[in-house]
Amino acid sequence: MPPEGVAQVILITSVGRPGTVTPLVAELAESFVLAGFDTLLISTPDVSDEVRSRYSLRSTASPRNTAGKMVVEGAPQPVPVHLGKGAVLGVLLPPRPTFGASEQLSDMFRRNIKGWTSDNQVVIVQAPPLLETATALTLSAYADEVVLVLDRRSTKRTELMAAVQVLEQHGAPVAGLVVTNCSTQQVGAGDTLIRRRSASQLTDAVTRST
Repeated sequence: MPPEGVAQVILITSVGRPGTVTPLVAELAESFVLAGFDTLLISTPDVSDEVRSRYSLRSTASPRNTAGKMVVEGAPQPVPVHLGKGAVLGVLLPPRPTFGASEQLSDMFRRNIKGWTSDNQVVIVQAPPLLETATALTLSAYADEVVLVLDRRSTKRTELMAAVQVLEQHGAPVAGLVVTNCSTQQVGAGDTLIRRRSASQLTDAVTRST
């Protein structure tokens, strides 16, 4: 973990179409909270509907969620989500930009990242698929680690190689891959594997088995 007062910023994006990654991202954020770390989950507008549904957040004329907590989507303020036993996850749903989504989100991050990282120990950013919009690549400039999610059955080798190449060209700090829909014979254990290696090693390791 980073030193006190400096949060670790982890950006999670996907390659190809591995299906929804919201449960994986949310469970990771919740795990940090339950382990005792002050954690903020930021979900970009492209993928925020599933996060809103998971935590029963809604925007109405009287902006409160089903737990009675205030929801302020017009300003970059996190919503406290109570997980039980005193554990609270901060969830931030930025407003949907009217134009220039990646540019507006980047400006919002530039203006607020210092406050988010000083108030938390872990900041997890859920971004849309890397190769479909500029959002993930743009926000990778604010991340300490970028994690790629791919589906063992549907993500193509060319998609993975293109994604890694784009990240390397922009100097993004690729931390590893989360491989879903893997059998225990393919990865050794479990349905999900996080591989922490260099970008080139990650590409080689996965493309050899695809």
